[in-house]
Amino acid sequence: MPRFTEAELIALVAAARASARGDPFANPALSVALALSRKLDEGEASTTELAGLLRQLGRAAFQDRARRLAHA
Repeated sequence: MPRFTEAELIALVAAARASARGDPFANPALSVALALSRKLDEGEASTTELAGLLRQLGRAAFQDRARRLAHA
C-alpha cells in the first residue's frame, strides 16, 4: 500500500480551500473529510497512517507554538 504523506494531506486541504473560495455554501473541512474517507475506502491510506500523520502534525504544531511563545 502506498504511504499517504503530509504533502498529500496539505494538497487535499489546499484544493478544498481553493474550491470553497467561490462557493459561500462550500465546507472545506467536510470536503477534506470526504476525500480522506474515499482514500480509506480505496485502500490509498490506512487509519494507522492517518493517525500517525495527524499525531506528527499536531506535535509539530505544538512545538512550533512553544518556540514562538518562548521567543515572545
